[in-house]
Amino acid sequence: MAMTRANAASYLAGTIPELLTEAVLGNTDVTGALKEPIDMALMSTGVAYTGLAAATVTDSDVYGFLLALELQALQRVRAVFVVTAYDPDVSGAVKIAYTKRIAAIDFRLAELRVLAAPYIVDQGSCWGTGTITFDYLEPV
Repeated sequence: MAMTRANAASYLAGTIPELLTEAVLGNTDVTGALKEPIDMALMSTGVAYTGLAAATVTDSDVYGFLLALELQALQRVRAVFVVTAYDPDVSGAVKIAYTKRIAAIDFRLAELRVLAAPYIVDQGSCWGTGTITFDYLEPV
């Protein structure tokens, strides 16, 4: 059985539910919620853009995909927090400043970048080497 987009959304909903709620991203595979992080994780692990809608991840590739998925989702959450960053001050309540939360997310992102690196497909370069033999040409 392969991992589907719905499985990916469920994984994120169970892994970082509080952050998704705070960033108002929801927990479903729809535009503006988890569709974009899921798309980016699929593309970063080698799925072509044209295959995103029906993409599945084979069992042997799930671990790397989940790392890429959490990386992409946290980058999206971080972007929302940066744009809406403010430090509410409610007297008598425990206050976690967004700046501290962003720093904590940055720490996890650094870990994920290292862990996910072996599974990310480098789509930025297409270099290779080869040999062309012209043996068919007669000497002059």
